[in-house]
Amino acid sequence: FQPMQRRKEVAPAKSQAEQAAWEGVDRELFESLSAWRRQVAAQRSVAAFQIFSDATLRELARVRPSGLTGLRLVYGIGEVKLK
Repeated sequence: FQPMQRRKEVAPAKSQAEQAAWEGVDRELFESLSAWRRQVAAQRSVAAFQIFSDATLRELARVRPSGLTGLRLVYGIGEVKLK
């Protein structure tokens, strides 16, 4: 009797769309923004995606807007979230 060995799982290849979504993104900044989002969500007792989506955080980490005018141009930030 030999013990059954588990096969090593091979990570699925990332799609071109997923790779493109991360192109030019400052990953360290994204992680910091993600941690901030979790903290704000916990304070407000809401789900993190209600603060900002991952796509919005990626865009913020890619574009790095320096003012309200720049923030207004980021995907997922409208007048309500801008306030």
